[in-house]
Amino acid sequence: MWLPSDEEPKYVLNGSLVESKIPETGYIRILSRWDESILFIRERMIVGAWNLNTDSLKETYEGRAMKLVDVNSESTVEIYEMGKKLFETIMELNEEIKLASEVGIGFVLDRVQVPESSRDDLLFRYRIQQPSENDVESLINDYKMGGG
Repeated sequence: MWLPSDEEPKYVLNGSLVESKIPETGYIRILSRWDESILFIRERMIVGAWNLNTDSLKETYEGRAMKLVDVNSESTVEIYEMGKKLFETIMELNEEIKLASEVGIGFVLDRVQVPESSRDDLLFRYRIQQPSENDVESLINDYKMGGG
């Protein structure tokens, strides 16, 4: 896989991917615990895909690489934007990544795993305490007396 080594990501996201951050032309690099995936974007369509299993060092290309894309809470997503000329050069140098047909960007957005937070997790995270029955009765009585 050939990519420019001096490119800096335009955005770095942790565990998510937002449609508004996807470039018109460029690529999305998804780093997970066990693999790295790169999706190549032209005119907001996926035109190429590559995946590397970091445990076995096995590379996968095209449609098979698309099936391995996984964005979860532990993923780091780097978004690179580039000019069309550089993008076309990258596509020429990496012929094996080209998809037979373009895929809509919704494909990768549908693969983002949003963790479900339980009520107890949210209460704990935001340090919210459930009101006791006495607190509720006190609030009701205060309301009745003031609103009367």
